[in-house]
Amino acid sequence: MSVADKTAEKFIIMPYRKAKAKLTLGEMCPAFSETGAIKIATSMSERFAGVAA
Repeated sequence: MSVADKTAEKFIIMPYRKAKAKLTLGEMCPAFSETGAIKIATSMSERFAGVAA
């Protein structure tokens, strides 16, 4: 096994809120897979001004 095989990918979803005509960072949310990150970001997009994963 190589070193690359032992590393794990981690995903963080960062929601943004609109406050006083600026975007502010909300609470970060972890995800353990790309599919999970997409599902979380999609569900959060309805409640926040923006979402980044």
